[in-house]
Amino acid sequence: MAKRKAFLTSRQLWSTIGDLARRSRGHNLVAVPYVGAGASKQLNLRRGDVLLCALTKGNSRAGAICPAELRMFGNRGVRLYQQADLHAKVYLLGGTLIVTSANLSGAARDILDEVGIISTDREWVREGKAWFHARLTQPITPHWLKECEQAYRPPRVPLLGQVSRNGRKTPAMRVWLMNISSIDPPPEEEPIRKAGETIAKQRKAPRSTIEWIRFAGTPRFLNRLSDGDAVIQIWQDGSRSIPEVYPSARLLHYRTRLGRRGRIVYLFIEEPSGCRTMTWANFKKACAEQGVKIRKPTAVQEIRGAKNQRVLLSVVSPDRLGKRV
Repeated sequence: MAKRKAFLTSRQLWSTIGDLARRSRGHNLVAVPYVGAGASKQLNLRRGDVLLCALTKGNSRAGAICPAELRMFGNRGVRLYQQADLHAKVYLLGGTLIVTSANLSGAARDILDEVGIISTDREWVREGKAWFHARLTQPITPHWLKECEQAYRPPRVPLLGQVSRNGRKTPAMRVWLMNISSIDPPPEEEPIRKAGETIAKQRKAPRSTIEWIRFAGTPRFLNRLSDGDAVIQIWQDGSRSIPEVYPSARLLHYRTRLGRRGRIVYLFIEEPSGCRTMTWANFKKACAEQGVKIRKPTAVQEIRGAKNQRVLLSVVSPDRLGKRV
């Protein structure tokens, strides 16, 4: 089969995307920041296909993403993932790669002036698959989808996005690297743990577990912490034990209280079930192989930069650390 490369404009773009999605024999991979109303009818994604988008409460409130459409895709068996800083629009449909300006929305199809590059070059397709696999690190959980559904508001001006009043760029999701160890908390703190666990259980996915992390005092990172942040834990029991890095977890809830011994903070995180850990040495090596040098923090470190975040999350993603049979 001859290699095909073409430059597609608006009229050709969506007819080509729709036709390729319908005829594809393999799994389709789609990455778009925004998914508009009617998207589930606009693109025929099926069981086993993948949709990666920028699902955040902010994007839902702005109407840039319609969570109800994601639910419809999920009901059809489409695997849903999120990446808060996603801006690329990439469609890998069978053996055809399309890199485009077009989101998955009616405006992109019917109103906006979009373009795309299409290629069946095998090397490009391989690189496209690798690009996707490095970013499929944050599955969309039922609870997070429900919360974004509740936050959703139809866009007031469909062609415009949300503008920050103060002009500052606030990350939709932060990534935290936490160096922690086992602790036996005082018995009088049991009520705060139970109250926090009750809320976290209401928010967790069915096949995940809840763990808590305790801090004494008022840690500096607390004012930057938000529900939905990713937490990567480094556990070490005793100075002679080998530090183990756990799969990335999601912050579901946190509580602060003033106790007898001062202020305390409890974080309640959602951990994926049935995953392995990796040693700190292997974690550090895997990050370095992807161009990210990292040091073990004394306590808590925020991972800044989109590339750094992606690398760390890909190294400890639940898919990568799933138990091998």
